[in-house]
Amino acid sequence: GRYQGNMGLGSGAVDAALSSLRPPNPEAIAAVEALKNEMGLEKLESVDVIHCSNAFALVLKHKSGWKLVYSGDTRPSKKLAEAAKDATLLIHEATFEDDLQEEALAKKHSTSSEAIQTGIDAQAYRTILTHFSQRYPKIPIPDDSYTGRTGIAFDLMTVNFADLPVIPSLVSPLRLVFEDICAATDTAEAADTIEMRDVTVQSDSPGNGQTI
Repeated sequence: GRYQGNMGLGSGAVDAALSSLRPPNPEAIAAVEALKNEMGLEKLESVDVIHCSNAFALVLKHKSGWKLVYSGDTRPSKKLAEAAKDATLLIHEATFEDDLQEEALAKKHSTSSEAIQTGIDAQAYRTILTHFSQRYPKIPIPDDSYTGRTGIAFDLMTVNFADLPVIPSLVSPLRLVFEDICAATDTAEAADTIEMRDVTVQSDSPGNGQTI
């Protein structure tokens, strides 16, 4: 299936096995219960995911009914999709573009379409993609794989649950804004390359050092 081949890529199974051998920590359990009570949570739990040792997703379910799931760093995970079932909001990492599948596999991250598909599998009301590669100026340029349930996170973004219905409608405006930023970045990088080339020619030229 979709998640086949991911097993064994991370050490979550090993972490889970080791955790089962450790006695529960009463202080940790008490602290979690106190936090749940303070925040009005029905559920606060971690889910081991496919990344490095001790990598976990976080599941929060409020007594009022909303459910928030944060993936952390991970490959697509059936266990995460199951934990995110019917989530109000799934925040999922989307480190790589779809054409960098091999790199995503090697570094145990997800591509944009993999993150979107996890949200679809989980039947999450909204999925917001985050943790983008530094290849992007701020966010990746959205493509046609984005669904009517998908949004994009950007620096300093805050989201109120009441605003979740409009999150997907922001994708197209963001596409226009960040396409302009990408174009400006490419132009600036090209100008810097030409300038550096001119400096190199000046320093290596005999005579008066004029740029040629």
